Amino acid sequence: MPIIQGKILEKSTSYSDDWRAYDGLVLNCYDHYRVFPSENEFARSKSHVNGIENFWS
Repeated sequence: MPIIQGKILEKSTSYSDDWRAYDGLVLNCYDHYRVFPSENEFARSKSHVNGIENFWS
């Protein structure tokens, strides 16, 4: 969380997959949207696993 808090403004919107380490995003004033590839979900609304991975690569 300290790294994320140092890079993302409070009240920002974040998109991620279902990795448990991201659980704290909701608790720290971020709008957080997830897709759940572990449950065969790869897209939801504007969130898509490939889009998330592409952004960070």
